[in-house]
Amino acid sequence: MKATNHILYDTVITIYTLNKDESVPWHKHDFIHTTCCLNGKSKVIVDGFPPVSMYPGTADVYLPGGVYHEVMAMEDNTILMHCFKREYLGIKSTPESAFTPDMVNPGYLMDDGTIQYD
Repeated sequence: MKATNHILYDTVITIYTLNKDESVPWHKHDFIHTTCCLNGKSKVIVDGFPPVSMYPGTADVYLPGGVYHEVMAMEDNTILMHCFKREYLGIKSTPESAFTPDMVNPGYLMDDGTIQYD
């Protein structure tokens, strides 16, 4: 799996490229975000709900804060896009904060507050 973060004004866009059976691992965080599938096919698993299939053209999936979730690729070269407000990471919306070194390898914010990197 590869992940890159991109910032546009107040929005962080994380692009994940995954092969079949790779996933953005089971985790939760306090903020909301949306996810969509740009290429391939994936399924979103949210604690307490049946899995939802995503592929290009399906509606974005809204993931509320505080809910465990995972997104798994069902095909090679699946590309996912997650979007959330940059303020959730404590990054100010100023030109000088447009890029920060910790955004190069975004990792995954786990429920215990640690960041898991590939």
